[in-house]
Amino acid sequence: MPIPSSLSPARLARAALDWLCGGRADYRAFRERRATRSHKTRRGWCVWLWIAAGLVMVAYPRFDIMFVVMLVTTLVCFMLLDAIN
Repeated sequence: MPIPSSLSPARLARAALDWLCGGRADYRAFRERRATRSHKTRRGWCVWLWIAAGLVMVAYPRFDIMFVVMLVTTLVCFMLLDAIN
């Protein structure tokens, strides 16, 4: 597979991942799920959730509070983005 010079590193990584996982059924299902309107809406919710978490971390700059906020935000975002319906 020749490497095109016009690809950025992020696009090159995506092209390599598509090439490696192209025939797998779970990867196809992941790509189809990412294209749905509900998944894009949930990604928007995650962005706003991370913005709110960042504001909380700026307001309370203690390590223990930051750690808990990051952990909870990450888990909630995983929960939102992994929803099937």
